[in-house]
Amino acid sequence: MIEEQAQVVAIDNSMVWVEAQRKSSCSRCAANKGCGNAVFQKLFGNKQNVFPVSSNDKQEALSVNVGDEVIIGIEENALVKNSFVVYAIPILSIIIFAAIGETFANNSLSISNDLASLSGALVGLVISIVGLRFYDRLFSNKPGSQPVLLRRVSGINKLSEVKILS
Repeated sequence: MIEEQAQVVAIDNSMVWVEAQRKSSCSRCAANKGCGNAVFQKLFGNKQNVFPVSSNDKQEALSVNVGDEVIIGIEENALVKNSFVVYAIPILSIIIFAAIGETFANNSLSISNDLASLSGALVGLVISIVGLRFYDRLFSNKPGSQPVLLRRVSGINKLSEVKILS
């Protein structure tokens, strides 16, 4: 189980809405060196992610309050599988459709190979985006693929206003 600390921002029945801050994967961002991710973070800000998490134990969901620091977790297998799908499907579809476009251009004298390959790659990209949206709708609510509330770290310390969704 991969764990992350988050802050409770709202409570709705058995769902707890948490806010987790995006983190960089290495320490080079602080030194402004490396891949350039620090430039994007400065440009777009340190965006907060707000999303719902469920609890395996309904009592655990009821025992947290808005402003509490909690530990959320997601199964490693679900993370690896979903990451593979998100990265592999677009790449594979771009390559396959670019090859189909080039094959089509070789059979037809009126279209250049480069233009047909580029057109095929764009079609593959669009098809992969549509496919990923379909995949998300189909499997996003599947148990095990969503983060769950594991435990509370501390009480209210950051938010002064309590928000409860109804």
